Amino acid sequence: MTIYWSGEEILEMAVQIEKNGVDFYLGLAESAKDDNMRGLMQYLAEEEKKHMAIFRKLSGVSDQEHLKNLYELQYGEEGRLYLKALADTKIFADSNEAAHWARGAENPSEALGTAIDLEKDSILFYQEMRNFVRADDRNLVDEIINEEKKHIQTLATLKKECLS
Repeated sequence: MTIYWSGEEILEMAVQIEKNGVDFYLGLAESAKDDNMRGLMQYLAEEEKKHMAIFRKLSGVSDQEHLKNLYELQYGEEGRLYLKALADTKIFADSNEAAHWARGAENPSEALGTAIDLEKDSILFYQEMRNFVRADDRNLVDEIINEEKKHIQTLATLKKECLS
C-alpha cells in the first residue's frame, strides 16, 4: 500500500528545509573569513527567508506556528516531528555541517557552487517526493520545484559575476 503525502505536508517540509537553509547560511556568515563572503552568506540567508514566505503563501498560511498547528491537528506532534526529521536529514542537515563547509570555502565562487549543489539536491528531493504526493497536490510540489530552479538561476548569475 502506497502512502501519499498531502500538499500541506510537503509545504511543511519545504518551509523546514528553507529554515535549515537560513541557519546554514547564517552559520557560514559567522565563520566567514572576509566581509565579501560574510555579506554573500547573509544575502543567501535572506533569499531562503523569501522562499519560506513564498511556501507559506502557497499553503495559504502566513506563519509557521499556524501551519504547525494545522498539521498537529491532523497528525499529532509525533507526525509533525517526523516531517521535521525527514526535512532535516535531506538538505542543510545541521549547523555543524555549515561550520565545516564555511572553513572549506576558499572564496565566494566556491561557496556559491556549494549553494547551487544544495539547491539541486533539494530539487531532486522534491521531484522524488512528487511521486508520493496526492495527485491533486502535485501542482504545489511543481511550484516548489520552480522556486528552487529560480534560486539556482540567481546563484548561477552571482557565481558568474564572482568569476568575471
